[in-house]
Amino acid sequence: MAERPLVSVSLAFVAGLLLGEAFFYFPLTLIGLTLILLLFEILYARRTLLSFPCLFVAAVAFLFIQWTAKPPLPDDLRAYVDRGPIRILAKITEAPRPNPSHTAFQMEGIARFAEAWRPVKGSFQVTLWGETRPYRYGDRLDLVISLRRPTQYQNLGSLQYADYRERTGSSGVAHLSDLSRVNKVGEGGHPILIMFFRWREDIQMRLRSTLSPQTAALVSAFVLGEPGHLSDEVRETFAAAGVAHLLAVSGAHLAFVSLLVFGLSRWLILRLPAKILLRISLWKLPSQWAAGVTGGAAFFYTLLAGAHLGTLRALTMILIYLFSIWIGRRRDAKISLSIAALLILIVQPRAIFEISFQLSFLAVAAMILILEGGEIEGGGESDDSNLDALEAKTPFFKKQIIGRAQLLFRSTLAATLGTAPLTLFYFHQFSWSGLIANLILLPLAGWVMVPIGLLSALAALIFKSGLPFPVAQEGLWSFFTKIIAFFAELPAADVHFASPPILSLVIYYVVLFYGIGLKNQGNEQKRRRWVYPLIGGFFLFFLGWGGLRIPPEGPRFTFLDVGQGDASFIEFSNGKTMLVDGGGKQAGKLGVAPYLWERGIRTIDYLVVSHPQADHVGGLPYLMRRFKVKELWSTGRDQNGSVFRPILQALAANKGRHRILSSERPEIKIDDCRLKVLHPSGEGRMRVENKNNRSLVLRLSCPGQGREGISLLFTGDIEAEGEAALMAASAPLRSTILKVPHHGSRSSSGRDFISAVSPDIATISAGRNNGYRHPHPEVIAAYDSHGTRIYRTDHVGAIVIETAKDKNGNPSIKRLWSYRDRKVQGIRWDRSVLTQEWGNIEKFFTLSLL
Repeated sequence: MAERPLVSVSLAFVAGLLLGEAFFYFPLTLIGLTLILLLFEILYARRTLLSFPCLFVAAVAFLFIQWTAKPPLPDDLRAYVDRGPIRILAKITEAPRPNPSHTAFQMEGIARFAEAWRPVKGSFQVTLWGETRPYRYGDRLDLVISLRRPTQYQNLGSLQYADYRERTGSSGVAHLSDLSRVNKVGEGGHPILIMFFRWREDIQMRLRSTLSPQTAALVSAFVLGEPGHLSDEVRETFAAAGVAHLLAVSGAHLAFVSLLVFGLSRWLILRLPAKILLRISLWKLPSQWAAGVTGGAAFFYTLLAGAHLGTLRALTMILIYLFSIWIGRRRDAKISLSIAALLILIVQPRAIFEISFQLSFLAVAAMILILEGGEIEGGGESDDSNLDALEAKTPFFKKQIIGRAQLLFRSTLAATLGTAPLTLFYFHQFSWSGLIANLILLPLAGWVMVPIGLLSALAALIFKSGLPFPVAQEGLWSFFTKIIAFFAELPAADVHFASPPILSLVIYYVVLFYGIGLKNQGNEQKRRRWVYPLIGGFFLFFLGWGGLRIPPEGPRFTFLDVGQGDASFIEFSNGKTMLVDGGGKQAGKLGVAPYLWERGIRTIDYLVVSHPQADHVGGLPYLMRRFKVKELWSTGRDQNGSVFRPILQALAANKGRHRILSSERPEIKIDDCRLKVLHPSGEGRMRVENKNNRSLVLRLSCPGQGREGISLLFTGDIEAEGEAALMAASAPLRSTILKVPHHGSRSSSGRDFISAVSPDIATISAGRNNGYRHPHPEVIAAYDSHGTRIYRTDHVGAIVIETAKDKNGNPSIKRLWSYRDRKVQGIRWDRSVLTQEWGNIEKFFTLSLL
């Protein structure tokens, strides 16, 4: 087959890139496996397994990854991440991404000022806070910024966003709210892009002036790929229905628009006057002319949609396929996909690590290999007259209804098979309703909503008016969102699971594509006999593994990394769970929720609010929408405040119970442990006005046979006044583990308080390089002088303390580990490579079991 060398070369390039990344962590293992494979080929293989061109291509890709990962040079912006303010000259390289409160700009460094301007390299993102957005694509800006690593939450299950951005080539992020630190010094950019991006701004302005805010945001997302103004509720509804991919212009949008244009243009060409049709057919067949028109339309729509990288990659795939039709070569989608992947990865090799690239190519590859017939693969040049004759003989209902429905179902099923395991791995999400929803919503969006929105936007742009028929469009989009809401509200529509082990993903995709490939060899019976059951078994494994939850032997305490905030999670041996605070808004969604899914948690039995401040409870409304909450515990203060009100609303929707706690309340028994409220006192004696000092202080003790056992003290954000009140009340403070008050602030952790608690272990929850400079060095020194072991989430990520009973029935600490202890680390060649790699292998195989 002519396509085999090209497909093999593309796969070799992909393999080289992946092996190049894996070599940083498992060099000896990869060298050993390569030698074994080569030895097997030399001694036993009857045919060549690895051709020289494939080996050469893989080696080139491997070396490229090694080269780009070298330590940053002085002209590389990565060298200035977390190094303080720098003055830099940079240009805006993409269409800005606006949000109601800020605008994000993707920028490319030009020069850095240090006594003189010196060239620099690297891309980064600047977020400009505020409603003023005076900058556009192509502008050159003189900025004073502090480049930082993006925020990532170092918890099991959380997407390591900073590592991900670095792996894909980003040099960091910066945030600015002061426009005086930005000076526009010039303009640039490609004239065509400037023109298209001005049109985008004009269309967005007309959308907002004509439609309601929600409808305008939806049209902007669907048509222009600009989802920044969508509310969190709308995003969550689309995600629950399994159609979140519709909220940004993606390959699906572009494919449907291309199919629509191709079909319409071919239909119009075939109905030209006979003389004209005959004359143009001497040059190109009608399908070839339609391919040319479709290519121009796809290119136009890509630019109007912002020309973002994901859309450009989809355009590359479509243009290559259309070009194969234009030149009259065999329309084999495998060749088109291979060429597209190879071209994209040659230009941007690190795209292989981007989630959007992985999902889109796996979806298309699965669809190409699973679908049968001429819908995806055609043989040779197309004969339009024969096609018309065949269509005339085929019953309309069978061809247009049943045939199209079967094709759509198989396409959706294929895309699900290709992407569901990876979606589980990254986002812990599997929407069974999405399989059905996409059968209805994907063609409805692609052939109705997007074309109508696009034509309306173009009409408004051409005639310099608002969108035509605004009332009808409001009704149409309202109907569309109601359909999505219906699927989102189906029972268990949006289910979250633990991420599957990487090794199982590798085996799954090998089996999937090998099994599908048997079709090309005529082994359909063999495929049905063992490949299909094996793929189904993997799916059951992924979902079963992800839903499995085994309660710990004894109480398990986890102090989560939520940046500059607080969140602690306790699992008891009887299956009960307790969450104390939930971090800020983003931390609840991206830090706490993924950890709970990773642990197989569906229910939070006791949700504790230490005090209503955003860094402690901002993430709770999201968590309460995603998990069943049985009881909410709080002091009962500030219930009508803007921070606490959404929590109570979410509790009402959850049908949970609200308990007001004070120091007068008797001990609460949970499993073999007892919980005592130490602070604050009842409302009548509440004299403390500082919100921090009104924090709930809880002591959880798990006694053994005749001795104390394990005890844990939660202190919220109490400061010196709260500590003094606890000691004056002779509260039982002595504890094995202390959650350090107020993130290690200097206003807390007095030496008398530390002595009263006398902890063996102290955990501090703080954000990396936070502006408050928590924890304070004096606080660290105070705990050190007492002989307390200190663990900080900003240094080691989540801190997990596992307990178990000894042979005498006394609880004790079985194991203490942090996220950093379990994270695979890059090999350092100045140390023992074998020892480091063995540690990585242990982490690789045990991380998902913890």
